[in-house]
This record gives sequence, C-alpha cells and structure tokens, in this order.
Amino acid sequence: MTDAFHLPALPNIPAEQRGTLRFACLTPELLTRQLQALGTARDEHLAERPIAEIVRVVDRVAERFLDPADPLRGAAEAALPEATGFSPPMVRHVLDRMAASWRAERAWTLLRAEFGDPGVLDGFRPRPGSPGLTRAWGPRLTFQLWSGNVPGVAVTALVRTLLVKSASFGKPAAGEPLLAALFAQGIAETDPELGACIAVAHWPGADDALTGAALAHADAVVVYGGAEAVEAVRIRTPPHARFLGYGHRLSFGVVGREAANADTARRAAGDVALFDQQGCVSPHLFYVEEGGEVAPPAWARLLADAIGEQEAELPRVRSVRVKPRRSSSFAGRRNLPRR
Repeated sequence: MTDAFHLPALPNIPAEQRGTLRFACLTPELLTRQLQALGTARDEHLAERPIAEIVRVVDRVAERFLDPADPLRGAAEAALPEATGFSPPMVRHVLDRMAASWRAERAWTLLRAEFGDPGVLDGFRPRPGSPGLTRAWGPRLTFQLWSGNVPGVAVTALVRTLLVKSASFGKPAAGEPLLAALFAQGIAETDPELGACIAVAHWPGADDALTGAALAHADAVVVYGGAEAVEAVRIRTPPHARFLGYGHRLSFGVVGREAANADTARRAAGDVALFDQQGCVSPHLFYVEEGGEVAPPAWARLLADAIGEQEAELPRVRSVRVKPRRSSSFAGRRNLPRR
C-alpha cells in the first residue's frame, strides 16, 4: 500500500484505500492547517536557503528515481502502471527521462536561462549594463493543480517552485495521483526542513470547499489542464494571487530536406510514442520537405515501420484519445500499421 499524498503537518490524517493507493481524507479545516504550516515552513527553512543547497537536495532525490534498486523508484514502477494506464516499459522509460531533467545540471541551465545570474535568488546582484542592483523573490505559497495525462510534469512543476524558494501545495489529477507525492517524500527523507515546505494531496475536482480554501491562501496559482479547467480556476483565483495557466497544447514536427532520412524517422517515432501520444510534446503531425534523401511518402512509411518497432519496446495499454487523420506524413499511433 502506497500513500498518494504528502502532508507533513498532518501526520495522523485519516486515509481511504483505492486499489493499491491510499488517499488523504481532507477537510477545509485540515487543509487550512497544512497551508498555514507551509507558509511558516517557507519563512523558516526556505526563504533564506542558498539556491545551491536547494539544487543539491533536488539532485539527490532525482538520483534516487534513476536508481532501479531505490525504494522510491520501486514504488513508482509498481504503482504507476495501474494508476496511469501506461505499460510498465513506458513507465520505466518516462521515469528515466523525467528524472534526468531534475538533475543539478539541468536546474542550473534553467536558472541561468531565466535569471542570467541565479544569485539574484539569494541576494542583490549587479545588474548587467547598469549601475543598479537586482534581486528576485518567488511567491510565499504556490497552489498548483496538475493534469494527469503525463507522469512527471507535476514533479517538474514542484522542482521549479522550490528553485524560486516558494512553498508549494500540489493537487494532482486522479489520472496520476502518485509521483509528486513520492517525490515530496524523497525531499523530506533527504532534507526534512525542505520537505516541510511541500504538500501534495488529491481531492475530487467538484469539491469546491477544498479548492476554495487552497486558493484563498495562495500567493500564486498554477494550473495545467484543458481550456475549461484552466478558466474555471482562473475566475476563482483571488485578485492578490498571480495566476499562471497552461492549457491545451498540440505538437507537430517539421522535417527539412536535409533531415529526410531513416535516422530522423526513427527519432521521430520515439517522440510520437512517448506518453502514448498523450503529452503536448508528442507530435501528431509531421510536415516533410521535398527534395531530400527520402521523399515524403517514403519517409512516412519509414516512420510507420519505426512506430511499429516502438510498439514492441514501449507497448500501449490504455486507448489513445487522438482522432485519426488521413495524411501521408501523419504520425499518429492509432492509424499507422504495426509491425
């Protein structure tokens, strides 16, 4: 039995079992207690924590998720296929790719891209090209609502919130309620003070009282989901809170004539297969330029063959919610032949 929640201020909270997972039985009063504790923990343990220490803690937890022998990795591999509908090989593949993106090198790359000098999160720093100084502060408490179609996105969101020294309460979707809770558990085991700054718990979307309590305490609100879900939260977000919505996305690929070859088709097939084509990064369409080593119709056949090979390595379990399209360069997994 695995807990699909991390509520450090509520150690004895009742929980109900659903399959192999346990879900916290929250009330608005209990949630408010946890939210208040998050703000206090942020002030005491996170606001003045050097950014380098935060990166090191996250890196150690990411390393655990990359280790097949680690209990955290084992719990994720055991529970995620049933929780998400992805096949065990796909879960292992996704965990490897996602955990690699939480490592220290990636974090520093992200911080430099966003801030130039990550030191602005620790104190005032010289402003390039100006005699002045600058500093960056994250929100005190961020409330995040995550979609359930792509495992790992919730953890990436938690990592980015920690990097700006914001406490975070995350509400995962029913379709993927576990991985963020396991990650938060790993943070708490590695650094209990930092673990006190993160909480994760699921509740039904129709529970307006719980959602309202979380929104009332948030300084920032981050939502992943469809357009209607994002808008429903946006209109309820208090004026004092910053709102960031990440709605529906659809990816496509463009293959220039210089890249119209078998190797590109194999690589494209891997992108198509990832997340059973449920992720916004999973292309649904390819445009192939004429005049390359392989003509577009032949490249589409190479792609179909490569997708068949991917099916053997990363088999689908759940159905794919993508309508078939008729096109010689379409890369959907439903309407291309298997090997």
